[in-house]
Amino acid sequence: MPDEHEFTVDLTPPMITLSSPDPNQTISVSQATFSFTAVDNLAKTMTCNITINGVVRDPLVSAQNNTLTPRTISGLVDGLHYWNVTCWDSAGKKNTSETRILNVSSPPTVVLNSPADNHFQSSTSIDLVYTPTDNTNISACILLLNGHENKTNSTVNNGVQNAFSLSGLASGAYNWTVWCNDTSGLSATASPVRKFTIDISNPAITLHDPGPGDTLYTKNVMFKYTASDDADPVLACTLTIDGSNVLTNIPSPDGEPVNRTVFIDNDGLHFWNVTCWDDAGNHNTSETRNFTTINPPDISLVSPSDNAIINYSRNVAFRYQPSDSDGLSGSKLIINGRFNKSNSTVLINRDSNYFY
Repeated sequence: MPDEHEFTVDLTPPMITLSSPDPNQTISVSQATFSFTAVDNLAKTMTCNITINGVVRDPLVSAQNNTLTPRTISGLVDGLHYWNVTCWDSAGKKNTSETRILNVSSPPTVVLNSPADNHFQSSTSIDLVYTPTDNTNISACILLLNGHENKTNSTVNNGVQNAFSLSGLASGAYNWTVWCNDTSGLSATASPVRKFTIDISNPAITLHDPGPGDTLYTKNVMFKYTASDDADPVLACTLTIDGSNVLTNIPSPDGEPVNRTVFIDNDGLHFWNVTCWDDAGNHNTSETRNFTTINPPDISLVSPSDNAIINYSRNVAFRYQPSDSDGLSGSKLIINGRFNKSNSTVLINRDSNYFY
């Protein structure tokens, strides 16, 4: 019995229906999704090319029969783009869809890189760095300083960092942004606006308390001062007593009095001043003042305890702990408001002593 072979004669080319983008559609980005449906009377799968402006941009796309096929193509430059889809089936029959027009109108993007917003510095020179990006090319960029055109760059590098260099700036606050346009005439301005401050002056510091040469009869000494700056709203200050930084990074609002209380145990002559920094790194130290602290000894009664009941009449030991930064020279026992006796032995500072 002879072998039988089957073959198919396919004389019908595929039919292609374009779905998106719509005819004469305008988009503001540099990429688009091109969707189409290929239909064939026999083939389950077809091979298709997406052609834009006469150039195959997406070749050999596998399209299932009668199934929507979406394809995203990026890198579209500004202007009119003529596009269509060509498909062929397994029999080699080929067809091309209608041709549609897509208008790409994508403005540049502008990103401010540095300095960071609310930047402070003491130098009068600064580089303002930005990155413009466009799907064609950048024509020019303009620096807007405090809302006014300041400098123009006509040789912009697309997609990388560029910079406007400024020098000789006066002390004060500035805001800045950058406007760019591309070769198609589309433009954009970086947002939000950033701020920076040039501060070339040192803070000023006025000491209030203690006053020069004051004598204080307390161990809790209050220090009061006012720091001021021509640009910084809050300064960081350090309180120095007798050459040691006792308190650091004290938040000190511009022009407002600040007070801090410090426990000083040792009597005698003391020296103090205040050093402050602003956000630009400028710093200053106040005058140095002196004051004297004089304090009596501290005495802790140890035993007998308060309201103690003693059931013997002789040899009562009164234990107490005196302390003083300058040392101790003597002590007296007071009973019922009257002097009873003195301690003739050498007193032990910050330890137990006794009256018998």
